[in-house]
Formats: sequence, C-alpha cells, structure tokens
Amino acid sequence: MGKPSLESLSNEQLVEYYQASSDKEAVSLLVQRNYHLIYGACIKILGSQDDAKDVCLDICESLFQKLNSGKIEKFNKWLFSVCNNRSISFIRSKEVRRKHEANSQSTIMPTDNYVEKAMHEGLSVDPTQSDPVDRLEELLNKLPPKQKTCLQMFYFKRMSYSDIAKETRQEVKQVKSYLQNGKRKLKLLYQNETRE
Repeated sequence: MGKPSLESLSNEQLVEYYQASSDKEAVSLLVQRNYHLIYGACIKILGSQDDAKDVCLDICESLFQKLNSGKIEKFNKWLFSVCNNRSISFIRSKEVRRKHEANSQSTIMPTDNYVEKAMHEGLSVDPTQSDPVDRLEELLNKLPPKQKTCLQMFYFKRMSYSDIAKETRQEVKQVKSYLQNGKRKLKLLYQNETRE
C-alpha cells in the first residue's frame, strides 16, 4: 500500500498519519494550511507583529514534537490552545526579562550615591556624617558573611543578581534572599545604633 494523498486528508487525519509514520511532510502541510490561524491567534494575544512572527516560528518548529504527545481529536481547538499557551509564556518571559533589566539598572548604586540610595532603602542616614560609606562598611561587617558579600557585590561592585549568583555559586533566588535579609538587618543595625 502506497503513501496516501496528503492533500486529501483532514487535519485530524494528517495528525494521525504523522503519529504513525513520522512523515514530516504531514506537519509541513498542517503548518501551510493553518499558518493564518496560528498567526491570527498570536497577534490577537501579543499585539505585536514581530512578537507574533517569533512565536509562530517557535510553534511551527515545536509541532514536530507536540503532535506526538497524544491523541488530538479536534486539531483547530488543540492548535489554538498551543498558540494561546505559547503566547502567554512569551509575554511572561518578556516581562521577567524587562523586570530583571530594570532591577539591574535601577537598583545599582555607585558608592558616591550611598546617602541617596540608603534613604530610599529606608536607612535614615545623617548627611552631615563625615563618611557614610565608612559607616556602611562598619555596619556591613556586623552582618552574616553571605549577606555582607552579596550586598557588597550588589551595591559597590554594581553586579546584577545573576552575576552575584555565578560568582558566589548560589541560586538567583538565594542571592535575592541574602540581599533582602541583609538590607533589613542593616536597617535594624543602623536604627539600634542611633538609639544608643
């Protein structure tokens, strides 16, 4: 028995044929027939033509694996679900990248801006004090070593979360925890000293 005429098969039949034969021509035909649906679903969610084209390309490339993931009874409904999930995933990853870039740019503090940054962080620093950076170093020395190291790398060396994680061989979320706890303890140390 020879190869069936793929053009005469429905989308669902093409999926079944691909699952049975691994014939990539079936997937190519599915993409060709349904590209307008894939693009339309992506552009509706993403709003940007460039982003929609990128996500469409990802979806089309992933169909070779995704189509083998199980029985697909209603192809168009399944395809819309794939487009929807991939578009939402793209939005989330783009938002995470944007937040990370904003964090690494906006929260970097050169040493000469210490007073301004410390006030923003909630440390009430006396601007008339001889050297607030020396004061900060004294307080940092009272912190646990990992918190101290992360704070020094973040504020004085202007390193991003991921750079600190690589340097200290920690997970990024652990670095964030050290920074958050270190800032909180630093603030408490400062407040305790000013009360004395």
